[in-house]
Amino acid sequence: MRHVNHTIDKLNRFIHDRKSNMKSLDFKPTGREMAPSTHEIDAWADKDAQRIFLHKDGNGCYILDKLGKGLGH
Repeated sequence: MRHVNHTIDKLNRFIHDRKSNMKSLDFKPTGREMAPSTHEIDAWADKDAQRIFLHKDGNGCYILDKLGKGLGH
């Protein structure tokens, strides 16, 4: 959970003040097969790398939907 919280903090900093390195998050859109998720980011990177899948709600807030393997796995 510590890794997930750290990643969410980095995403929040980027969204609010653009001071985070977005490349380190690998923030990108997902495909339709991950609905309702519209975007994904790296939760952590190692041999058991995981992705956080999320979408924006009607108020512009990101909602975390799932933690799991990326679409390429």
